[in-house]
Amino acid sequence: MANLPIDPRLLVAFAMVAACGKSETVDIPGDETGDHTNTTEEVPITADLYVSTTGDDDADGLTRETALATIAEAVERVQSGQSIGVLTGEYSEEVMFFERDFEATVSLIGETGAVLDGLDTLDTGVLVYDSTNISVEGFEIRGYLSQGYYGIVTSDVAIRDCEVHHNGSASSHNSREGFGINAAYSSSVVIQENVVFENGPAPDRVADGVLGTGINTYALKNSQILDNTSTDNIGGGILVEDGIDVTVEGNVSSGNDSKAPLLNNPGYEWWCGGIWLDGGHDIFVRDNTFNDNVAGVHVSDLDLQQPFGYVVEDNEIAGNQYGFQIYGFNQCLPDPSTLSMSGNDITESTDSDVFCDDYPYAVPIDVSVTGTLLDADGTHTVSDGSLSIGYGYLAILTATFDDVRADRIVLRHYGSEAGGGVVIDESSVSVALELDNVHYDIFVDPADPQVDAVFTTSGGLLEEVTYTFADDLTVYEWDFPMGETLDVLAGSAITFTMQ
Repeated sequence: MANLPIDPRLLVAFAMVAACGKSETVDIPGDETGDHTNTTEEVPITADLYVSTTGDDDADGLTRETALATIAEAVERVQSGQSIGVLTGEYSEEVMFFERDFEATVSLIGETGAVLDGLDTLDTGVLVYDSTNISVEGFEIRGYLSQGYYGIVTSDVAIRDCEVHHNGSASSHNSREGFGINAAYSSSVVIQENVVFENGPAPDRVADGVLGTGINTYALKNSQILDNTSTDNIGGGILVEDGIDVTVEGNVSSGNDSKAPLLNNPGYEWWCGGIWLDGGHDIFVRDNTFNDNVAGVHVSDLDLQQPFGYVVEDNEIAGNQYGFQIYGFNQCLPDPSTLSMSGNDITESTDSDVFCDDYPYAVPIDVSVTGTLLDADGTHTVSDGSLSIGYGYLAILTATFDDVRADRIVLRHYGSEAGGGVVIDESSVSVALELDNVHYDIFVDPADPQVDAVFTTSGGLLEEVTYTFADDLTVYEWDFPMGETLDVLAGSAITFTMQ
């Protein structure tokens, strides 16, 4: 689980709303019934634009007989409120909606047998970036290196009735995680009635400690994950991280520990759940089935965000090692205002129905601030371990540590709406770390102001962190929560020096 970076190669391929539907029975590995039948009727589709494997991109695309050859050409031509019909056949391309702000929904619809095949060489099947009102339906999506679907910085999008499998083997994300469906930093997203299975990293990455997720979401708002099947993914089934007002209902998530134990992956015991909730607030998990995972339901507070409003009720949770696995809240069990569990049918747990570890995975550190801003037009104050700055120009920021021992450090350099809003220009940033007087350099990609730099140590004493900006950085607000250092064993104060 990680805050997702925006690979520059993917800025032309981010996907926000996709709806995909197959009309045949699919035998899902690990599912005893073998009956995963989507209900889309097998009838010829009608659309405003058509794409065919026998088409021609110089044609008008207005009829089946004058279809275009590529989905990319149809996406380029489509107008607000129109639909694209992709006829039966295999298409090896990355479908890209890039900065398309439609007033009415644009539908990308796959006819029965329409397949997006990455051939284990292309990165992402359907990508929507910074776009609104898009729906994708009716596709089998397979063989993409990072994910079958990626929607980021979107609103009013939906992915429905897709068969999404065998994606994410060699992800380009910094975390190296691989996904079936991936949605981040978006609002009003619907992920519904998809069949998602056997997505995640290749065996060599799993052996290195990397896992994936069938349906991965990060920082979603006012969104729904409904009636999907997520099985036998190499990692977790469903992740809701830093979400706000997200409903998860009617899903089946099973068998999501897959190959990890066989490859001695050290993370499988806390990753491979039917669903994993971390951060955010007001998450509703109802009437789902979570069977035969390491944990049916993981609930954690890894970054000391103090989430609240988790409601987990009326779910079937059977045959897992743990029914619930709860950790990071500094108490067992969390207060009911944080986690409410009722009406769940927990059976056949091989270890325990509820496992709770009260270890606090993040420990706040007191902060003191020194220094001034160049050309400052505002004030800087300290509150809750964060440094907030009014408008000014920033060239260098240094944090020094006094006897702080850390195993893992999260440097939230820009922040996000979930972790502290910052508005900046696009200046390059480099981060220098001193650990036990050993110097480390980390380059932070300014193309994605949402991503935290994560540095894992062997438990040494942390001396200093210095941020250097290639150009003077225009700062409107700076929320710098160095208190979000994880696994701190001992510590006193941090001093920020601004130049």
